[in-house]
Amino acid sequence: MPRLYENVDRFQHNESYLETYISRDVRELLQVADETAFLNFMSVIAARTAANVNYDILAVETEVLAATAKHWLSVLVSSGIVALIQPYSNNALIPWKPGRWTGLF
Repeated sequence: MPRLYENVDRFQHNESYLETYISRDVRELLQVADETAFLNFMSVIAARTAANVNYDILAVETEVLAATAKHWLSVLVSSGIVALIQPYSNNALIPWKPGRWTGLF
């Protein structure tokens, strides 16, 4: 491994990146007065990886309004921190008919 990466503390690097992101981008884009609330929001979003997005539940867990949660999440998506992926279901491709084999084992 190159010497550049040998002595890098990844936790410290991620923490520094997050501080820079909060201090520069979030203050400019969101004009967040309470950075702690935004960090809490990011923690809740990270804990809900691979789950359906429900803005009302996010609002309750982070103690902000649902509209605020939706706005903050849209900024995280636009800045590349979060990626929203649509759920995939193959059921829409095959029309269901009564008495037809479902394909479930």
